[in-house]
Amino acid sequence: PSFLLIGELTDQDYNLWINPATLDTATNYQLYEHIWQSFNQQDFWQLKDIINRERNIQKGIYANLHLTNFVGNHDTSRIYNLVHDKENIELIFTFLFTYPGIPCLYYGDEILLDGKILTNQSKYVRQPMPSLKNLDKHQNEFLEIIKQLIQIRKDNIGFSIGQITILSCDHHHFAYQITHKKDNYIIVLKTKHDHKTNQIYFKSDSINNHQFINLINQEKYQIIENILHFPNHAHRLILKQI
Repeated sequence: PSFLLIGELTDQDYNLWINPATLDTATNYQLYEHIWQSFNQQDFWQLKDIINRERNIQKGIYANLHLTNFVGNHDTSRIYNLVHDKENIELIFTFLFTYPGIPCLYYGDEILLDGKILTNQSKYVRQPMPSLKNLDKHQNEFLEIIKQLIQIRKDNIGFSIGQITILSCDHHHFAYQITHKKDNYIIVLKTKHDHKTNQIYFKSDSINNHQFINLINQEKYQIIENILHFPNHAHRLILKQI
């Protein structure tokens, strides 16, 4: 669009504000905390519940809205400080860029800037953007991860306007399906300290006996008898049916 009107909303009913007469979209604070808390608490059922509340095709209260999703902004502590296990941050951003709606990346999060909201002072999360020439190896590697996620998002419109269905979750993994017209995606996020899980059972027959390609590294996978097998070291899968 040539013009986009975004509202900053928190706990209000977003339906009252997002419509042809008022806002195009609004900040999805109702999802925000559940994203990083589900990783910190190793409780992906809470993320499942909030997603079903928002986007369930039959009873989701915001299923018809195009919300702006985020994991940090000028009024929150940076995601780097909020997440206990820093290795899970790339999983959180993988979720952000594959979840329907509009992903909003707060400047500096793509290079793992830190900063906390302290005693009503926000300068610690609004520091100047450092020169990309001065990044360390880990920051450069993470920046490349973000660049790839942005490109995957651009190349697959289903992640913007598709329908999401939760396939499986427990304390250590979260898997969901995105569908849009003929496109079919499966995203699997497995916490970094889980080195044992190498298969997930899916109840959905719509993905059974189909072949998929991982958009991250082009590896191919197949779901056989409703089971997806993958290497122990695999923690992020963005699978597209081929």
